[in-house]
Parts: sequence; structure tokens; C-alpha cells
Amino acid sequence: MEFPKSPITMINEVGTSKPCRACRWMTGDVTNPTQGRCTANRASSGAIWLRLIPNIYDTSCSRFEKGTLSFRENI
Repeated sequence: MEFPKSPITMINEVGTSKPCRACRWMTGDVTNPTQGRCTANRASSGAIWLRLIPNIYDTSCSRFEKGTLSFRENI
């Protein structure tokens, strides 16, 4: 069984101008405030494909969008 590859590449860059903490696709981790989950990827069925972000302050990707995700966009 081969797992699908994500089209989004996470980049670790100290002092990035587009950190995941400011991205609308990031949801914070409840137990660790320095981590989060990226919800930018969607499967063909519409399901959210979560990716763990180990450091939301120094990680970015090509899907960066400033803002917050509304409730309707998240479901």
C-alpha cells in the first residue's frame, strides 16, 4: 500500500515573514501552543488531510494565507 504524497512542502525557516501561526489554514494544538495542524490539504472526497506542524513560529509553506478560517470553511 502506497500512501499519497502531499503537494504542500513545509519549510523550516527561522524568522520567516509568513509563519504558520498567522495562516488561516492552521489550527492550534490544545496541549502544546508551539505546535499545530495544517488543514490546507483536502482529499478528493472533501475530507481534511491534517499535517502536524512541529513549530508554528518558524514554519511556512506555499499555501500561506493570512487570516482565520471560518467555521463553515472548516467543515
